[in-house]
Amino acid sequence: MRGGMITMVSLLTVTLGIKAQTPQAFKAGPLGFLIGVYNLRYERGLQANTSFQVGANYYDFKLFGVATTGYGVDGAYRYYYSEALKGIYIAPSMGLAFNKTYVSKTSNIQGNFSYLNLGATIGYQWTSSNRVLTDIGLGYGYNVELEKDESLLSSYSFPLPKFTLALGFMF
Repeated sequence: MRGGMITMVSLLTVTLGIKAQTPQAFKAGPLGFLIGVYNLRYERGLQANTSFQVGANYYDFKLFGVATTGYGVDGAYRYYYSEALKGIYIAPSMGLAFNKTYVSKTSNIQGNFSYLNLGATIGYQWTSSNRVLTDIGLGYGYNVELEKDESLLSSYSFPLPKFTLALGFMF
């Protein structure tokens, strides 16, 4: 545990220490408390107009009588039409999620499932003069069911829209 903490602090120090060489940003979804979906993202420029973004997600929400709690990780490669971390971008992405669902309030049916999400987003990201960053986007994804408990009858392979709204800080 202590060795892991030292490694994380070392990586963060190195990352922050080379900030002059490449743009970087931390972002979070500002509406998580309203809809029950929380995320944190780190984006780093790779070349003049490309970047890589990694993220962690946690969600706990009810929709149409089905309650789901879960977490996941994702990554995206972003191509910007102007310069990295600024302007219009297109981003293919991939994510992995692990969930627990309660099928309805009136039944005892519950179970775990996991899926792989493949998708793409088109968006726009801009930064104010004080380096506050706003990221908006719209896209499409497809969940590929990886595993589920026998108690769950529904398929967890399905298409879904992807929405991006994040605020952050660029350094």
